[in-house]
Amino acid sequence: MAPMRRGSRIKQYVDDARMRLVELVQKEECLWDQRNGEYKMQGRRDDAWRRIVNIMRDEGHNVTMIELKATWRGLRDHWKRVRTSKAGSTTTWSFFEVLKFLEINEPTDNEMTASYDDSMNSTSLTPQEHEEKCALANRAFLSETSTGTPPVWLGSVKQYMYNLRWRLIELVQKEEGLWDRRNEEYKMQGPRDNAWRRILSIMKEEGHNVTLYELKATWRGLRDHWKRLRACNNASEMTWPFFGALEFLELNELTDNEETTVHNHSMHNTSSIPQEREERGYESTGFIREELGDIDVVGTSMQENVNTKDKYECFGKLVASLLRDYDEKVNEEFAMNKMEEIFSVITSRDRVYGPQDHYRSRDAPQQCVPSPRRCHVVNGGTNSNCPHETDDRSDGAQSL
Repeated sequence: MAPMRRGSRIKQYVDDARMRLVELVQKEECLWDQRNGEYKMQGRRDDAWRRIVNIMRDEGHNVTMIELKATWRGLRDHWKRVRTSKAGSTTTWSFFEVLKFLEINEPTDNEMTASYDDSMNSTSLTPQEHEEKCALANRAFLSETSTGTPPVWLGSVKQYMYNLRWRLIELVQKEEGLWDRRNEEYKMQGPRDNAWRRILSIMKEEGHNVTLYELKATWRGLRDHWKRLRACNNASEMTWPFFGALEFLELNELTDNEETTVHNHSMHNTSSIPQEREERGYESTGFIREELGDIDVVGTSMQENVNTKDKYECFGKLVASLLRDYDEKVNEEFAMNKMEEIFSVITSRDRVYGPQDHYRSRDAPQQCVPSPRRCHVVNGGTNSNCPHETDDRSDGAQSL
C-alpha cells in the first residue's frame, strides 16, 4: 500500500478533528438543542465549550475556544445550506449525515440568527478571547469559498500557514513548467499562467481563501529562502521544515543570471501591468511571507553548521542576496545605503568616529579607503590630499 501523501494527511487530520468536534458538540445538547433548558443559559454554554476545548487539547489538537466555535459555526451553517438546497438529498459532503441531529430544531430565520449570535458571543470572554474573536471575524479564512466548501480552520494561524505552504510546494512541484528550466513550457507565459490558475483553483477548493498574487509571492519567498540556505555548507542539516521538500529545485543548479530569469517569469505577467504592481505590493509587504523564526534559522545554522573556513563566504552570499532583494523591492539607493552601513560597521572596530563620518585611529599613518559611496580615513586624522574629501567642514568638526 502506497504511503499517504502529505497533503492527504493534512486533509485527513482536519477532517478527523472536525468529525471529533461534531461528536463532542452533539453530546452537549445545550449548544444546539433549542428545547434544552440550558440552551439560553450563557454560563452553562460556556462550561460546555470549555469541556470540549479540554477534550480536544487532551487529544492533541492545539486549538482555542474561539477557533472551535468558528469551526462549529462553519459546519452547522453549511449543513443548513446543503439541507435546504436541491442537492441536499444527493450530497456527498461527508459531514451531512452526522449533523442530521440538528433537524430537530428546524429554526426560523430569526432563530438561526439568534443561534449564530449565541455560539459566537459570550459575556464571560476573557480579553484574550475577545481579541481572538475579533481577529477571526476579520479573517477571510472563515468565509465560505466560491465552491461552497466549509473553511478549513483548526489550530493556530501558524499551523494554518504551515499547512498552506506545504500544500503549495506539492502543487508547484507537479507543475514543472514553473520551476524546471528543462521543461519546454518554462519560458512560455501562457502555460505558466494556466499552471498558476490550476494551483489557485485547487487551493480554493480545499478551503484556502487566497489570490494568485499571494500564492506567487509565497512561492517566491519559499524558493529564495531555500536558495539562501543551500548556499551555506551543511545545508542538509538545517532544521527549516521546508528544506527537504524543496530539494527538487536542485535539478536547476541556477546561476545568478538564471535566478533573475526565474524571478521575472514567476512574478511577471506581461498581459497586465497593474496586476504586476499589485503582485509586487504583496511581495513588499510580505503577505504569507516567511516567519521571523525561519530567518533566525539562517543565523543559527551558520553559527552551528558552517565550517570555519567558509563561514565568511557564506555570510557574504547571504548579505549579497538580501541587498539584491532591497534593490528589487525598494530601490537601488536604499540598497546602496544599506551597503554603506554594513561597510561602516565592519571598518569601525577599534576606531572612533571622526568628522564627516570618517574613521580615525589615534596614532596610525593616514590612509584613505574607499567605501561603496565615499572614502573613509581609517588610519589617521583629516586627509587634505584625499580627492574625496570636501572643504566645507564646520569649525566645530575641525576642532574634534
